[in-house]
Amino acid sequence: LKNRRLADATAAGLGIPMLAYWQPSLATRNPRSAVESRLAGEAARAAPGEEQFVREVGSDLRAIMVTPGYRGPRITDLSTILNGQRSCFVDNVDMVEGCNAVIASRIAAGAIPVLQELAARERLAPRPFQFRRP
Repeated sequence: LKNRRLADATAAGLGIPMLAYWQPSLATRNPRSAVESRLAGEAARAAPGEEQFVREVGSDLRAIMVTPGYRGPRITDLSTILNGQRSCFVDNVDMVEGCNAVIASRIAAGAIPVLQELAARERLAPRPFQFRRP
């Protein structure tokens, strides 16, 4: 989660919230279509152990997010959002438009209230953007 802490610090420095999502991949897809099963087999031959690694990281992430008292960075888990959808993946991480729309809709549902809050804050106290050269 170190990269998330860096992103949080950057967002805080800019005065904006940070939203993070663990997106689906071929490794988290269940059940897989015939095409996705073929792609998973090809991926397993090209990078043995990668699928297990992705699943374990996701599992660890979910466990951390629900640990009582955890106050670290929040990451919304979307890894299973495509389960039950038709064939989605065209390779390990890229997918067809309809499946991208499912993910985008869920991200938008979380981002729209944040963007509305930021817009309201800016209307109350607008500040011009200033580019600073290093």
